Amino acid sequence: MVTVSHPRTNGNSTRIALYCRVSSEDQAERQTIQNQIDFLTRWAELHQRPVAEVYTDDGVSGTVPLAERPAGKRLLEDARAGRFSVVVLYRLDRLGRKLRVLLDAYATLEDAGVAIVSAADCWEPLLAIGAAFQDFRRAAAPLLRAWKQQPPQ
Repeated sequence: MVTVSHPRTNGNSTRIALYCRVSSEDQAERQTIQNQIDFLTRWAELHQRPVAEVYTDDGVSGTVPLAERPAGKRLLEDARAGRFSVVVLYRLDRLGRKLRVLLDAYATLEDAGVAIVSAADCWEPLLAIGAAFQDFRRAAAPLLRAWKQQPPQ
């Protein structure tokens, strides 16, 4: 399990959101949205975490920014409204398939005080790889800001 950031501590600190996404490519490889929902529902039950809502983007590419996906947009709105403190994904690539998309989603959720947990991955944030991801994110932030300011070519 990967925890990418730490949740805020408010009244909803134990409520989680489940986010699932598949593109048509993923569906062709038999990774259906229902498989992710089932896995994450079992994960929530195992960890005794109440689920605020399940958000599903079925048939949406991971290259599309989270805010431009139907369920992703609702997820971000609800995160800002404080409906949950943790988003649980099957794998981190469900959030984004491009570094820029992933970092934008991470930053938006972090700004809302929401942690990201990747349930199928096998590392913890306090171990070396988790610390390395945090360091990478901090190091990549100025690069991402500069990239966003460049005019399209």
